[in-house]
Amino acid sequence: FDPDRFGAERSAGRPVNLFKPFGTGARSCIGRQFALHEATMALATLVHRYRFLDVEHYQLRTHSDLLRKPVGFHLGLVRRTPQERRHAAAPAPEAASAARPRAVAAPGSKVTVLHGSNLGNCRALAQQLADEATDLGYQ
Repeated sequence: FDPDRFGAERSAGRPVNLFKPFGTGARSCIGRQFALHEATMALATLVHRYRFLDVEHYQLRTHSDLLRKPVGFHLGLVRRTPQERRHAAAPAPEAASAARPRAVAAPGSKVTVLHGSNLGNCRALAQQLADEATDLGYQ
């Protein structure tokens, strides 16, 4: 272990995108799935407790085409009331389908669902979307 390897002068000589928080391949972090799950839970908790407001009517600006970080992006937060945080009762499946007719694709309509990940979540979601599209009549 060489702590000087992380010094400012040696770090400046490395490419910017060299750092990969969980690593990849055979040496990837075994806690990646847990960390991503915890991040999802943290975001769900924030969305459940707060309303996010775009008070500045933000238009997307990025540092560069390669680095997609937004510049000057700020959100306002308003705490949700207990009434806003309650879940509405889900309608019965028969009532939901009767209230809103299901759209059907025009004959010959095609859909392509692409995904990219080695975690399995994207693949499962892509498969679910493809199955639903097939049920609606898409090829």
